[in-house]
Amino acid sequence: MRIRCEFTTALPSEEVAAALTDFSDRRPQLWPGLDPAQYEVHELGDTWAVVTEGSRRPHLWARERYDWAIPGRVSWRAEQSNFCRPRGAVVASIYPGPGGGSRVVIDWRRSPTSIAGYLAALAVRIGGDRVLGYRAALDRLAEERDREVRRAA
Repeated sequence: MRIRCEFTTALPSEEVAAALTDFSDRRPQLWPGLDPAQYEVHELGDTWAVVTEGSRRPHLWARERYDWAIPGRVSWRAEQSNFCRPRGAVVASIYPGPGGGSRVVIDWRRSPTSIAGYLAALAVRIGGDRVLGYRAALDRLAEERDREVRRAA
């Protein structure tokens, strides 16, 4: 199933890429849909990572291989999952946007393998990024950055 969503955020493109590839302990706080109990970094390189991530409800998880070797592009491909076939991928293309922000295009290509997976895919198809939550998380980071800049001034 292929689903594409596009949005803008006030966060600059470098910071969008940095948030998508932050595999520190704070990742579940950056991306609130992630269940901290399921988050585990298995391997981490300069432009790649292998991590397990998942959500509480519905209980979905995937061991993903992330790659950000191409500037302006972050992709992650399922190696194992309880909801989609291996090799199902998501690609985030990040472009400079208006006013110093970014335009982000998410290309979600997953083949569900379970009822929960089909329901999640249907929710993403209907709700797009409102379900995925990328824009909301990135906008929250932009607001936090702006508050810090105001405090420092």
